[in-house]
Amino acid sequence: ALQALKVNPREAMKKFQNHPEILEFLNEFCGMMGEHFTKLGEVKEKGKSTNDNSALGPLAQEALKKEKERKAQGKASWDQTMCKEEREKLDAIMSDPDLTSLLMDP
Repeated sequence: ALQALKVNPREAMKKFQNHPEILEFLNEFCGMMGEHFTKLGEVKEKGKSTNDNSALGPLAQEALKKEKERKAQGKASWDQTMCKEEREKLDAIMSDPDLTSLLMDP
């Protein structure tokens, strides 16, 4: 679904319109990416970021913040709580250089 979205977003949404779980994921993913780029634009307009991770994009900054909060509460690290299926999904996403680059781009 992500590959189809990358190649032709409009066609991907049409292709998966009868698959509510996939469509819900794609809509959530697109919303998340839209928010990421909106925040990125706001940071660039201000000319600087207000935290030490200013070289990172908003998604990475939020992930680091949540991980720090988890550790402060004595909870397991995010990757220690993943089931095998979640780990495989994450590995598939992270093995796509275009998606990885897009997610990590400040």
